[in-house]
Amino acid sequence: MAVPVVTDATPMDADVMLDSADASVAPSDAGGAAPHDGPAQHTPSPRESAKLPTAQTDPPGPPTASAPESPALDFTALPRALESAYSAYDVDAAIRPTRIAVSEVWRRRAQPALLAAPTESTMGASEQAREKQKAFDLLDALSRSGALAFEAASLHVLVAATHQFDRSLMGTVISDSVNPIEKLERSSLIIASTIHDAPPTALLHGEHRERVSKFSAGALLIKATPLAASHK
Repeated sequence: MAVPVVTDATPMDADVMLDSADASVAPSDAGGAAPHDGPAQHTPSPRESAKLPTAQTDPPGPPTASAPESPALDFTALPRALESAYSAYDVDAAIRPTRIAVSEVWRRRAQPALLAAPTESTMGASEQAREKQKAFDLLDALSRSGALAFEAASLHVLVAATHQFDRSLMGTVISDSVNPIEKLERSSLIIASTIHDAPPTALLHGEHRERVSKFSAGALLIKATPLAASHK
């Protein structure tokens, strides 16, 4: 880290005065010196040299503390944080983690040029492996094998959860006399507060807080901190 060094740049004007009595001119040798066409040079005496001001530099101060970097977000810890929030606030135990399985054949939509029309193609296992290797080769070239950092990047992480009811939709409304929308609102608040690391009250508009507090998730709205932070 570069530490700035401040140089004293105070002008030396009328406050610096030389005593004329201390100024002396060295006499010429007996044999005489050759005439000098240029301006006369003045050799200061030891006393005058002691009074001549010299440029002073302030000693370097202590290194300034840089702003603390925000901790990196560990996406692999999100499932565990969600499980802790489910256990604490999902009183119905209706939220279930969901595993997503992709198909073997992918559909690719790409543009060969910026102004060209997008084209679609299918990709099997071999094409997927080849395109994945090309993407990592491009990242390796742009970052010079990791020596350069990316100032901005976009990363998409998909975490799925399922709210499961014991009955069908009509059975939940008629037989259990339960509004499924209220249950889903509570589940959404639990997940959103954990993902966005924000208190539940900050995720609702003011006109909806009273209704959600009364019917959906009253226990959640009294939390002033994110749900994930209260279980770390």
